[in-house]
This record gives sequence, structure tokens and C-alpha cells, in this order.
Amino acid sequence: MNVSQALLASIVLAAAASARAAEWYVSASGDDANDGTARATAFATIAHAVDVAADGDTVRVLAGTYEVSAAISVSEALAIMGDTGDPAAVVVRNTAGTVTKASGTNTDTAHRVFEVNNAAAVLSGLTAEGGRAGGGGGDNKGANILINTNGGTVTNCIIRNATLCAPGKTQAGGAGIACLSLNGLITHCVVTNNFATRGGTSINFWQQGGAAGVHMQAGVLRESLIAHNTTKNDNFGSAVYCKVNGGQNDILVENCTIAGNFAEDDNGEFYPVFFNQQSWGANYNPLIRNTLFHGNVGTSGSTKLFADAWVANGNATQLANAYGRFVNCATDAILPEGLSMVNAGIALTDGLRPAEGSSIVDAGAAMQSPVALDLAGNPRVFGDAVDIGCYEFVGGSAKPAGVVISVQ
Repeated sequence: MNVSQALLASIVLAAAASARAAEWYVSASGDDANDGTARATAFATIAHAVDVAADGDTVRVLAGTYEVSAAISVSEALAIMGDTGDPAAVVVRNTAGTVTKASGTNTDTAHRVFEVNNAAAVLSGLTAEGGRAGGGGGDNKGANILINTNGGTVTNCIIRNATLCAPGKTQAGGAGIACLSLNGLITHCVVTNNFATRGGTSINFWQQGGAAGVHMQAGVLRESLIAHNTTKNDNFGSAVYCKVNGGQNDILVENCTIAGNFAEDDNGEFYPVFFNQQSWGANYNPLIRNTLFHGNVGTSGSTKLFADAWVANGNATQLANAYGRFVNCATDAILPEGLSMVNAGIALTDGLRPAEGSSIVDAGAAMQSPVALDLAGNPRVFGDAVDIGCYEFVGGSAKPAGVVISVQ
């Protein structure tokens, strides 16, 4: 086959693929007996639409609330999209399982809301809430959403009100969302009001103990707000955990705001981000860039960025390497000696956006994964350089947020 023939063949194949791509509709007032090909004949459940759809198809979910009693598994190259683009308008809520927070027991097997397991799959424009995971021998990662080992993208979503209980587990986390793949991307999301516990089981400082917000085993987390998530009865909990794994562990956390997360009682310390500084190597390479840590509170009001034991158990070389993983970040927390961040003059509005004159404005490094818009839909670079955190300061011209920015 010559070049012209090859080009023609590729065009024909692309056209055929485009012709095969279909759109399917889901409505809270629909019926799975419908054909699902139009809004007027929409299916009733997202799971049924996913079963019917094929690679390259789009599932459009109309505004409404959808209750699910089992995870919606997305293993094909599908786009599952909230029809309006406003994630608050499409709520997908788990209703199965019961959890006892104090003990960490779960009477049912794990019931998350979504599992995404295809590098070309996209979940966007909706809210996932009420997921439950853990319990005796149960799945212990990603109570609301799991991006499994084949990857996938979660964008413009609200991820909230999940509970993860994992007694006896040393690696359990991501009550909001967990990403296990180099092909995983979490971007422009709000992860809020999720809860993680290990049921009082003691753990060492190097074990993550249940990230209440996001569990990163690999992949990219960017332009997202991780706020008001809580842990309980853990020695050490976190909002975002970068896990050591036997496989490839390139992890990028970029232009995120991690704020207002806390330990619910005095039995556990809480740290906004956690990784093991003793495990560097070709297979473990976390990088935290242009990220803001603000208002995170641990044991008895502690505002430390890291556990004392975490610092004490690292030698000078390990700590220097660990501190070097933070590039142009900012925090109001107590910094250990040797770690440099923007640590003063961090002025924010009630919505956790930079205020005029804030030290985080124009203080970021060039983005490793550049994007056009911040979490609120404003131009990502407005001024001399990118701002630290998930919001760009644009003065009086700020647009309304595309997703919820003020959490309770």
C-alpha cells in the first residue's frame, strides 16, 4: 500500500468510526424499554445506556437525580456527560450499603457510584455522591469514583458525601475519588464533604490511613478544589495521598486548592497531602506544583504540613528530595525547616479565590500540563504568570463559577 492509499484508508476508517458513533439519552422520567436515541425516548438508567453504547459513543444524562444501588462500570471508550454542563444539575447518588463510622464496618460490599476503566472514557458535568466502600475485605479505594488501572478522565464533576471505612487496611483511601492509572486524569473537579476512617486501627506515619479526598496511585490531578473532607480515628489521615506502588507511579498534582480539610477528633493527626519520602525511584515520582494548602486542621488544632514523625524518619537527602517535589506551592501551615513555600500574605475571598494583592497571584511556575481555563472558567493565566491554586485572580471581571466553589 503506497502513501496515498494509506491516507485514503485512514480517512475511510475515520469516517466509518464517526458514522458508527451514536448519542444515547438518559432521563429521570425515561424508560429503559425506550430506544434511548433522543430526549423524548430516553432511557431511565445510566447503567442501561452504558450497556447499550459502544466505543466512541456519548451518553447524555438529562438534568435530574439518579439513584443507583451498584457501581456504574465504564469499561469502553464512552463519554458520559451531564446534558447541561452544570454538574449540580445531574446528581448520581448511591443508595446501597450502611456504614458505622466509629468502627469502620460496612454491612454490604462496596458500592461506589462509578468505576472508569478505559483510557479514552470520559465522565463529565455531573455530581457523584453517597458512595460507600470498605468494610471487612471490601474494596478500599474510591468510594465515589474509581479510575481503575486502564485509566480514564473525570472532569467538571462534583464528588461529595462519600464514606470510606477500612479497618485493618494499610493502604486505603480516596473516599471521594481514587486514580490507579498513568492514563488517569482528574481535572476541574470539586471533591468535598467526603469521610474516611480506619475504624481506630493504629498505623505508622508512612501509611496513608485513609485519604478523605483523593487517592493518587498514578496519573494527574489538576485544577481541582479538595475541601472540607474529614478523617476520624486515624493516627494519620490526609486530603490527598500519593501512594507508593509496585508499578509506575508518576503522579502530578497541579494548580489545586486543598483547603478546610480536618480530623474530626483528637485521635488522629491530619495532613493536607501525604507521600513517602523514603521511596524515591524510577517507579515513584510525585510532583506537587502550584498548589495551595490552606486552613487544614489536624489534632488539637494543629496546622502542620507534615507529621513530626514523617520529618524525623527522613534523612537529609530524603527530605531534600521530598521538599523538592513541591514547586511554587503556598501554605498557611507550619513549615518544617528546609522546605520553602509562599507562607505569608495569602489573602483569599470567601470562595477560596485569590484576593487582590494576595501573595499567590502570579506566583506559580509554568504549568507542566497547561490548560486554558481555571476551575471557575476564567482564563488560566491572567497577568504575568499563573496563580497558585485552582483559581486565577482576574480582578472585577471574574465570571460565575462553572462548578460549586463555596462548600459547607
